[in-house]
Amino acid sequence: MFETAIIENIIGYTFNDKSLLTRAFTHSSFSEYSYERLEFLGDSVLGVIVSNYLFSNYKDLDPGDLTLIRKNIVDKPPLKKSIQKLKLNQYVLLGKGEKLNHLENTEKICGDLYESILGAIYIDGGLLEATSFVMSTLEDTIIQSVKNKNSLIDFKTKLLQYCQKNRLKVDFECTKQGEDHKPIFDVSLLINGEIVAKAKGTKKQDAEKFASEIALKKLTKKL
Repeated sequence: MFETAIIENIIGYTFNDKSLLTRAFTHSSFSEYSYERLEFLGDSVLGVIVSNYLFSNYKDLDPGDLTLIRKNIVDKPPLKKSIQKLKLNQYVLLGKGEKLNHLENTEKICGDLYESILGAIYIDGGLLEATSFVMSTLEDTIIQSVKNKNSLIDFKTKLLQYCQKNRLKVDFECTKQGEDHKPIFDVSLLINGEIVAKAKGTKKQDAEKFASEIALKKLTKKL
């Protein structure tokens, strides 16, 4: 039995249309009438709410900082953390073939669930109620992200910014090793055609970030 009253108490909002809340927790493995459309809407609503909050409360931030901070807030990890803190992942309606202990803890499932809940609240109660939900669950994360905004830029971004400023050409060469289910990516980072750093990673983007960190440290030490 779907625990509507319990969930409403957790999220701090009582639905007029209870079916919206049920749909917000319905995974596609359980029913074709899943939360995917609500998730799509919630993603956009979240972007608007976070953007408005940052724009209104941090007038000293430039567009680049605003974009970077918003991207960090609406990403899956903060949404997953919020859902798990509220223990809402345990209420997801899954098909018989799906393992709850696997799906409930993935960033995608938890992130999608957050967005679908937000989309459902927006439809049922409007932007004010949707904003209230976001502020109650993510405001501390927003404030912390603003304080730590410089650390949000990853090393690859920092390297590309540095090289653009100094008119240096950056290239990444990548080779893949191992089995398809457990690959290892070898990345060589070239500056103006010269290999400056090498790194490995289980994901290509991770290997590129590791190589970028090495290269950036080498380049800045030369100054």
